Amino acid sequence: MGVYRTIKIDGKWIQYSHYVWNINHPEDPYVPYQGYVIHHKDGNKKNDDPSNLQKVPDKIHRGIIHKANNLAQWHKDNPEKSKEVLRKGAKRMREVVKSDPVKYAKMLKKRRESVIKANKARKLPKEEWNKRRAAYMRKWRKRKGELNE
Repeated sequence: MGVYRTIKIDGKWIQYSHYVWNINHPEDPYVPYQGYVIHHKDGNKKNDDPSNLQKVPDKIHRGIIHKANNLAQWHKDNPEKSKEVLRKGAKRMREVVKSDPVKYAKMLKKRRESVIKANKARKLPKEEWNKRRAAYMRKWRKRKGELNE
């Protein structure tokens, strides 16, 4: 028996969440295998309330699920650290939002920029990649006995 609830319409079985989405969003219907999925916001696959459903691109949905699973596992493995991190983060967020919403927006922008900067820093020029690749290949050949240096 599957996790998702299903319903039979015109001789075809479909997920009940898809049916609910299509009834409540006739202007943006869900069509299977078109690059989108119906996401349950609260993570409960049996909660098919229209306010709990969201149509998202498949690639983004995979990222949401993967990130949520990894984060959930970390919280399970580190319960004391988890409580402390959540408490500190929530407290800081409340303080910033209450004191200055503009500052909060700037903080989010700064965080996004730092992520972009870090990603750019990881990218190396082509010459550097070629040097690293050549060094790796020399080590590999030496291990295999192809080079006698």
